[in-house]
Parts: sequence; C-alpha cells; structure tokens
Amino acid sequence: AQRGGGYLVVLSWDGRDEQPWGVRTPTELKRQLLEALPRLRRLDDVELDAFLRRAPMKESYVACSDYCDEDARAVLLGDAAHAAYSMLWQGCTTAFEDAAELNAQLGLCASDDDLAGALRRYSQLRQPEGKAMSDLNLL
Repeated sequence: AQRGGGYLVVLSWDGRDEQPWGVRTPTELKRQLLEALPRLRRLDDVELDAFLRRAPMKESYVACSDYCDEDARAVLLGDAAHAAYSMLWQGCTTAFEDAAELNAQLGLCASDDDLAGALRRYSQLRQPEGKAMSDLNLL
C-alpha cells in the first residue's frame, strides 16, 4: 500500500534464522526486496542496515482449554485466552467477539447464582473458535 508517497512493507520469516531469508547485508536485502517488489525504487542503505541490526520480534501463541477457572470465579477473553500472531490482525476482532458472547451469557443469568453457569457457557461457546483461530497461526 502506498502511504505518503512511499510504501509500507511488512517482512515476515519463519524465525529459524535470525535474519530474513538468511540475508546478512543491506545489499543482499535490497536485492531480495527489489526482486520481490519491483515497484520499489528507493531503498535507503542506512535504513536497511538498521533493520538488519534489530532483533527479530518474538510472537506468542496461546490456546487455553477453558476460558474460566474451575470455580468459575475468573474469566479470560481476547489475547489472554487465545493470542495469535499479529500478522493475522485478528486479536482485536476476536476480543470483541469474546466480549459480545460474554455479555450475552451474562444477560441470560436469572440471578447472581447463575454467574458461574454463564462463565462456563461462555467458555464452552468461545473456546472452539479461539482454538481454531490460534491453530491458523501454525499454518
């Protein structure tokens, strides 16, 4: 996508190597990027070097089997229940979906005594979706 007259490029690699695609120098990185994205025209060697010197970001993966504790006194939602790699851009979406389902289940409570049941129903309903989303990260 073009932004402010330039391009925003997101690089991702499997992480087995500390550098993207095994590239070690700004010249190699420039060659790889221009090969993959021929529309790029200006690549600053200083910025490429700075990029190569940065430590790779570590992503996390979380998939909980239950979204509430055994006594149903605490509940997890969003990334606390099912963190995903940021490249999928789904963290906020699934957190909102979790919150909506939790709200729906709490709305079905006939009394405060049914709170534990609501939390367990929320967990049972959302856990398969959260696990599926987290499993997509492994592809």
